[in-house]
Amino acid sequence: MSKSHSIQASLELMPNENDLEQHSFEWIEDFCKTNLIEVLEPTEQHIKQTWELYFSGRPPFKNIKERSDIPDAWIYVAALSKRESYGSLYCLIGNSDKNSGDKHLALSLREAKCEVSNDLLEFLGKIETTEPTHSNNSSLNIGKSLAALAAEEEPIKIRILGYVHWFDGISKSDLSSILQSKGHSKELVEGLAKRLSLAGYIKDVGNTYLPLNLDACRNAAQKIKPELLEALEK
Repeated sequence: MSKSHSIQASLELMPNENDLEQHSFEWIEDFCKTNLIEVLEPTEQHIKQTWELYFSGRPPFKNIKERSDIPDAWIYVAALSKRESYGSLYCLIGNSDKNSGDKHLALSLREAKCEVSNDLLEFLGKIETTEPTHSNNSSLNIGKSLAALAAEEEPIKIRILGYVHWFDGISKSDLSSILQSKGHSKELVEGLAKRLSLAGYIKDVGNTYLPLNLDACRNAAQKIKPELLEALEK
């Protein structure tokens, strides 16, 4: 086969733009289903409320007709609609402690009586210790199930962060092997590690995870220090 034919054959195997877009949508949809994430579609009421806030300059808008705040306004009105449905709402916002747009959104949600955190483990801890207040019994059961699941996952997440910090980066295969030896399934370890990576706690660099949120990783390592020292002695 000539070089030009080889290049052409390679190009034909590569997905086109439409395929990449479709695969991206499918991956996001699968990720949401796997992690029990509800995607909120904008409603007519959301649209109306957003434009009322836009023209009045009320939170989360910093000023009247501040276009850059429109995305946060969508989040804000959707969050308030959920708070009204469930009686309370816990919000996870990555940069809520920094001088950024996220901080302003966090302040606006707090003023609207929503709980806001920028720490994933703290966020999960609040959910675990809170009883759902929705009047529907099925929602109560789902809330309890999710809280139990979060409680089961937390020690695994702490171990993942702790080992990544302790070794200053660890291969995915080694991390999986270590945690499987502690009785955790391979699928659960890999899924939780991916979620911690997406949440900005560790960094996925191919075959290895590196510490990213150093404070969280360091704190996790402190919690399992005896276990880490025991592994070092072996």
